[in-house]
Amino acid sequence: MATTKRAWPYLVTVGVLLVLTGVAALGAELVAGMLTVMVIGWLLAVGGAVELIQSFPLRGTSNFAPALLGGLISFFAGVVLVIRPGIGAEALVVLLGGYFVAGGAFRVITSITQKQDEWGWAAFAGVVDLTLGIVLWNNWAGQSVTIIGLFVGITLILRGIPWIVTGFAIRRLSK
Repeated sequence: MATTKRAWPYLVTVGVLLVLTGVAALGAELVAGMLTVMVIGWLLAVGGAVELIQSFPLRGTSNFAPALLGGLISFFAGVVLVIRPGIGAEALVVLLGGYFVAGGAFRVITSITQKQDEWGWAAFAGVVDLTLGIVLWNNWAGQSVTIIGLFVGITLILRGIPWIVTGFAIRRLSK
């Protein structure tokens, strides 16, 4: 229990950083969207390159072709996202929509079933994520980069608030 009592400043700090990052993303949705797409692209490209390199020691085995193909697909997808982030954003909107729907549903279900302190904020954040995902799937494909930045900003803010509230609740209870 003593460790939990000392954790409140960490929790509040994480929450504040998430909120500030979210506000920054909302202030520059296009930049945040492009950065999100490009970071994902670089991660895929580097990961694909590592897979490609790792596939060569497997020559002559049944694992070579799948490893090589997996590496090529990841590398190619990453390069496309970095070079053409607008095109990649269209695909990412579909994936991001799925992420928000699945993550939001999970957050709502776990917050309701676990009912920890301040569970209402977590449930609210889950409902917002779920709604954002549905909106993404249905309406925003033409403005993919901007909407990615906007939604990432919103979800960062809403993920930060429960951290802050929980940190201050722990502080209040530890007095």
